Amino acid sequence: MSAAISVALRALVLIVFTYFGFVGYAYALGFLGNILSTTDKSLVYGAVLLQGFVAAALIAAVLCYPMARIFRRHATLAAFIVSSPVLLLRIADFIDEPYWQPAVLFLSAYEIGAYALLLVLGTRLASKRLSSRAHEPEPQQD
Repeated sequence: MSAAISVALRALVLIVFTYFGFVGYAYALGFLGNILSTTDKSLVYGAVLLQGFVAAALIAAVLCYPMARIFRRHATLAAFIVSSPVLLLRIADFIDEPYWQPAVLFLSAYEIGAYALLLVLGTRLASKRLSSRAHEPEPQQD
């Protein structure tokens, strides 16, 4: 396969992963919002934080190894690109003045951190694990 076709296929896969990550994260948040909802005002922030962490962990668990396997050396950069729609969506809360409330800013920062960090660090760990397996000597058979 030529290098140009390989790059084009990886770019297409990156677009598909970005779409799947963004839409999957939104659906996971909606689904978890129905399951982990509470009417107790003292538990609302905890429920929202738990929903964000579980949704980010689910998407990271699904995407980390495929991205590490496909993008190899550039897997961490690919994970950052995949997480960029959520980053761009949540950064608007820091720029738009009506949203400058401490709770909104904290939840937006937490969502950015949970999704981006879990995806990028999970992909980095998967990439290191796959590369260490490639360098291990095969066991000898008697």
